[in-house]
Amino acid sequence: IVVSGVGCMAFAVTMAFPLNIFPIRFAVETALFWKWPHLNTKASRLLLGTAAVAACLVVAILLPEINLIFELIGATTGSFVCFIGPGLLLLRLRPRGG
Repeated sequence: IVVSGVGCMAFAVTMAFPLNIFPIRFAVETALFWKWPHLNTKASRLLLGTAAVAACLVVAILLPEINLIFELIGATTGSFVCFIGPGLLLLRLRPRGG
């Protein structure tokens, strides 16, 4: 039973990785190909996808403890929510004429 549980977990992680990498690829492709549309070829998209997966692999190898990544993301988003977000909200809600 334990072996089948490990196998199912490995299957779930393997199938979920493309769902996590797709937004990164989409954002970079949109920014890159909007400015330089002549670069939108199959080879450049393949290179971009390979670079994204390689970057994920390098980060996973260099930072094997996931709690460091969670701490970095939590500190960054916490600072944004506490300090930058309210100022942006004030600018957005303030009337333009006065």
